[in-house]
Amino acid sequence: MSQLKEINGKYYKNCKVVMFPTTEKISKGSILLTNSNRLFISENGNPFDILGGYNKLQHLYITSDKEIKEGDYYVNIFQNKYDIRFCKSKYLAEFLKGSLWTYKIIATTDTSLFIPYFENGKEEMPIFLPQLSQQFIEKYIEEYNKGNIITDILVEYDKADYNKWMDNGASPVFDTIKINPKKNTINIKEVKELWNREDIYKALLDKSCLEDKKSMDEWIKENL
Repeated sequence: MSQLKEINGKYYKNCKVVMFPTTEKISKGSILLTNSNRLFISENGNPFDILGGYNKLQHLYITSDKEIKEGDYYVNIFQNKYDIRFCKSKYLAEFLKGSLWTYKIIATTDTSLFIPYFENGKEEMPIFLPQLSQQFIEKYIEEYNKGNIITDILVEYDKADYNKWMDNGASPVFDTIKINPKKNTINIKEVKELWNREDIYKALLDKSCLEDKKSMDEWIKENL
């Protein structure tokens, strides 16, 4: 499983971004994919463009290699086919342990994914999965249209405070996703955003790609 890493005083875990089409109704702000394989954000909820082409609604899903538990949504991917499922029981969660084809969904643009909440036998306001910031959605679309599909990201987490172990009834405490409470969004960074020049030098030296810093500087300028 992905380990917590500290970067500039904040904590992150490696996660993945995947995009799937959906058949739900298109609305203002939906992510649409054209027949020419370009993404854009719908301004009016109309699936048709000015040329009469039909655009398909897409959703982004942030997935983690964290263990799937009862009450989690997950993506099941097999032979390039996928479907989104809800883990209804601890028995199913046990069955999914170690699966190579399932990934826990920790955030999404898909607001149809929510966890029912009951109190005193009555269904109350559902708990929606964390969302993606508009800034990240726009960045994903921009890069996708350039042919650079973002797949690997870093998601910010709150590090577990093990001093609270006894306060928690001697129950385990875990690192948790940092959520911006007002908008229910998570903080995402592209992996390459956090590279610095020295990291790149080391990576290239380890691979014996280039012999000295001068040639590395030229490679960085041309490729990054």
